[in-house]
Amino acid sequence: MELLDDAQEGPQVGAFFDLDRTLIAGFSALAFGRDLVRSGHLEWWMVQREITDAARSMREESGDGYTQAMAVLASLLLGLRETILVEIGQSLFENEYESRLHPEAFEFIEAHRARGHTLVIASAATAYQTQPIANAFSVSDVLCTRFETFAGRLTGGIESACWGVGKLRAAQTFADSRNIDLEKSFFYSDGSEDLPLLEAVGHPRPTNPDEALEAAAATHGWDVLRFGERVAPTVWELARPLFEAQPRRSVREEFDRAFDQPIRMGYRIAHWMRRAARS
Repeated sequence: MELLDDAQEGPQVGAFFDLDRTLIAGFSALAFGRDLVRSGHLEWWMVQREITDAARSMREESGDGYTQAMAVLASLLLGLRETILVEIGQSLFENEYESRLHPEAFEFIEAHRARGHTLVIASAATAYQTQPIANAFSVSDVLCTRFETFAGRLTGGIESACWGVGKLRAAQTFADSRNIDLEKSFFYSDGSEDLPLLEAVGHPRPTNPDEALEAAAATHGWDVLRFGERVAPTVWELARPLFEAQPRRSVREEFDRAFDQPIRMGYRIAHWMRRAARS
């Protein structure tokens, strides 16, 4: 593989891979949000305005809209059992994400593995989207957005949002802990929001780049990778199940849901009381 010909061997070289539009075709977030709504654990009307405001912030570059969006999502999932999110993520992988994995991504990951490099998936997506995909590529180190939990339930906060400069900081911290030299390392990503980390590594690899990243790559003289077309579902195809009749829940699912609701309400009340006490 020519783009790795000049790479040193050994674990001091990191090979960092973004997730959406790099390891898989399309984006993973919409399907994850859709299934949260379909499962009854998230009400779309509760999140629509806040996520729209966060997206506007990201477009206008007026703030860290991604962290804002993740904070909103975490607050709406307050008190939810984390195992539910793990199950949704695994189901999505088996039914949707697996068919969207780029074969070329396997080739690059295996080429780095053969050289003894430290393989890392570095994604803004949540752990519930990212971990099943990391398992498919046999990558054990994952940097991603993580929600705070206590006693197996979400607290309404986020531990980290692995986006933009936040992804750079996460990679630097990881590199320091594993004696990885970023100047000898690689990063594969499709988005301009990852420019901080792309500029920090010695071997930036824009992959299926968006328009802004393609322009930046031309300015920097970076090699651009383009994987073969892999069909990703359209927004309507992903959202359509929300407008279809939902399958009837089993007695166990209904029981779990009924049992969970008072506990989640208790978490919310405690959260509101803490916020009121601080204000």
